[in-house]
Amino acid sequence: MLRNASRLIGLAVEATDGEVGSVSDLLFDDRQWTVRWAVVDTGGWLADRQVLLAPTMLGEPPPPDDERRPFRVALTRWQVERSPDISSDEPVSRRHEAQLFEHYGQEPYWAGGDPFSGVGNPHWTAADMPAPAAERDEHRTGDPHLRSAKEISGYLVEARNGDIGEVEDFLIDPAAAWTIRYLAVDAGRWLPDRRLLIAPNWLSEIDWQSRTVRIDRCLREIKEAPAYDADSAIDRAYEDRLHRWFGQPGYWI
Repeated sequence: MLRNASRLIGLAVEATDGEVGSVSDLLFDDRQWTVRWAVVDTGGWLADRQVLLAPTMLGEPPPPDDERRPFRVALTRWQVERSPDISSDEPVSRRHEAQLFEHYGQEPYWAGGDPFSGVGNPHWTAADMPAPAAERDEHRTGDPHLRSAKEISGYLVEARNGDIGEVEDFLIDPAAAWTIRYLAVDAGRWLPDRRLLIAPNWLSEIDWQSRTVRIDRCLREIKEAPAYDADSAIDRAYEDRLHRWFGQPGYWI
């Protein structure tokens, strides 16, 4: 089942021995369009402290009809408290990610194993992390492909011949390694109360400097695409119509 990122942000996170905070953001890889980390604000428990938890640590989100329930993680408050600290003012480096995986006893997603198996490699340490020459700056200063879901909200969406609207939300598939399946676009600029879905691989360009995403389609084609209802669950019949409209194969094929 696809889940709205906006409805996952804000959910409480509960360890085995008590609450640790709430999800304040989701960080995703803009090449794979996969959520890599949930940013957890620990609130008053750990003053001015944020921690990162990988989706495999969060497990399945609460059901849509009971989104007041927390994420329940198989960690103790002590483990969360002792995790490597992050700064909201600095990008997350690959070295920091390596330290996090080592702390939580999990193999990193770049090490060639299954990043969502939840099975740690007791012989792996942060010192084993490969660092090709082209990636050394990334290891030290931050991964330029790790993006904030909250930051992308509000990006302008442009068609071939004009503006469509703004990015409003992401639709995430937690059952498939937390892949981002669609960007939800508010097309209210020219179609009141109209929302559309666009898959990331249909985009022709993302201009991070101007906060703009572009799709090489005309406005008329997009205007007549199947509408998206944020209050209704997305089913395969709707997705099939959407993919057929844009002439794209389904990711489920």
